[in-house]
Amino acid sequence: MKFTDNFVLDPQADYRPHYRIGPFGNTDLGVNLRLSDAGSEFDTYFSRRFPDRHLLLTRNGKSALRQILSGMGLSQNDKVAILTTTGNRYISKCVTSVIEEFCEWSREIENRPRVILVNHEFGFPYENLRALQSHGLPIIEDCCHSFASVNPEGSVASVGEHVIYSFPKFFPIQFGGLLVSRNPPSGKDDMTEPERHYIKNVVGHYVQDIEDFSMKRRRHWRSLETLLEGLDIVPRFELPESVVNGVFMFKLPFEVDLCKFRTCMNSNGIESSFFYGENTYFIPSHHRLETCDLEYFSYVIKHCLLDSAVGIQSIS
Repeated sequence: MKFTDNFVLDPQADYRPHYRIGPFGNTDLGVNLRLSDAGSEFDTYFSRRFPDRHLLLTRNGKSALRQILSGMGLSQNDKVAILTTTGNRYISKCVTSVIEEFCEWSREIENRPRVILVNHEFGFPYENLRALQSHGLPIIEDCCHSFASVNPEGSVASVGEHVIYSFPKFFPIQFGGLLVSRNPPSGKDDMTEPERHYIKNVVGHYVQDIEDFSMKRRRHWRSLETLLEGLDIVPRFELPESVVNGVFMFKLPFEVDLCKFRTCMNSNGIESSFFYGENTYFIPSHHRLETCDLEYFSYVIKHCLLDSAVGIQSIS
């Protein structure tokens, strides 16, 4: 254990804080149970946002993707082309494992896929979405981290035949996804009525606060950018006004042992990981955080950089 500037670093496991990528916290267990019925607010919001679409509640984003693929008549030799905002070769196993239940996947459209899946990564949308329509293929938009983000052409969640959302990425809830489709989904949702009611009640209660959540997330991004500039750390993305970040992703200032860095960060209670294929890392930046939390993040990052540096490094 170390104690510096009123922060405890490397605490015993029993006394670690717990910062999640999503905004759910322990106190939400009781808060969500006591919420008044807000299911009508849920229905009103999504019917206005998607007036000409069909909506299907699911347990999570994976369930929504499974619903889509199960209705496409795919064979094992078919392919889903996965495109991402960054073009990085990494894609979450949450996506690929579901696809592999039905067919193969590729990172290239040239491989004659049956469908295109666009992953709007970490809240940062794919920019030239409409151009993909020229391929004449069904498009699935993965908006799990991009509930409130807009790209320059204003096409997020409007181009895809199907759009997938994951509520725990944006709201203080432990489960729940939404499938938005042009045509009625071929399957039924996979939940019980109490589960369905719970999701609608919690999301319906908080959905009126989207603008406030978005403002706070963007403000936290700016604060972290300032706090970390002394470590020569810069964000992986520029944050335009139309984007609401799902995480704070940054470039590491020098070579580190990424697995060791992640172990150090997570052992200090910060859910986080590296962006595979790059010297890049991401941490929470959701709207529930406070200034002291962001300051703690910066102290832990400095500590873990020194702990995991490859070769001799110095940080002022």
